[in-house]
Amino acid sequence: MEKENLLSEPIICDVMFNFPKKENELIKNEKKNIQLNYGDQPKSSSIPHITLCSFLVLPERKEKVINSLKEKLRDLKAIQISFNGFDVFSNNVIYTKLEPESSFIPFYNMLKKFRFDNYYKEKNFKISQKPHATLAKIDNNELFSTLSKEYKSKAARSTFVLDNLVIRTQYVDGNSKKYENIKLSR
Repeated sequence: MEKENLLSEPIICDVMFNFPKKENELIKNEKKNIQLNYGDQPKSSSIPHITLCSFLVLPERKEKVINSLKEKLRDLKAIQISFNGFDVFSNNVIYTKLEPESSFIPFYNMLKKFRFDNYYKEKNFKISQKPHATLAKIDNNELFSTLSKEYKSKAARSTFVLDNLVIRTQYVDGNSKKYENIKLSR
């Protein structure tokens, strides 16, 4: 039986925020703008979200780990944040800036403690370093330079409440996606 466990395909778990309708549409429109004007780019058709962490779990541990995580996430409160324009990462990613970043600290602290309590190595439990929503990852450096200038000067402001967390689980091959919503209290 132990030999079977070692051969089990791990499941990827992502903890993320979904956006309210208005902000979701704003990000989707920017993604469509990139697609229409510059062609299909990686991540430009993904559903708008803010990933807080990603980790692997073996199928036989999944239920216990996810239930424990949900219990801890339910203790956290909704947060109010703002879009404040766009920016870029050095790996050719264009993203929405979210402020104040300090609003996410209780989530990151809880996830770090959860990682430690469940004996995860950092490499197997990645916590986002900067809260953001990706618009696109640009493969062509020249195009990235053009889009960087355009989006760094583009204004977008909106203040909203994030109160809908999602835990997405899927096999490494991308099959069998499952979404569990957690509504946070205000």
